[in-house]
Amino acid sequence: QKHNVVLVTNDHVTTLTTMADNKITVSAIDRSTVRINDREKVDREKAIMALSVGDAYSYQATNADLKFFYDVEIHSSSALIGIACFTIFCYSLFIATFWDSE
Repeated sequence: QKHNVVLVTNDHVTTLTTMADNKITVSAIDRSTVRINDREKVDREKAIMALSVGDAYSYQATNADLKFFYDVEIHSSSALIGIACFTIFCYSLFIATFWDSE
């Protein structure tokens, strides 16, 4: 049986929640129990044991991972796109200073 476990930060929660089959939520206050889908107060150790695959786990990156990274981190970030455009603009001005120079 195959398990995929992803640790996410707050800005990725909405995107990944819609993609996920199951959702495990760990409270910042009570770390001894977790919430799995709609089941409250599941023992954390039992959840870890249920998801564990031991030392044999080896992750292989795919193109879907790269697409997800691009969609979440780059495409949806208007600030990052703005920085890229500004950088290209400044570099173009720098290159223009060498126009007709000898």
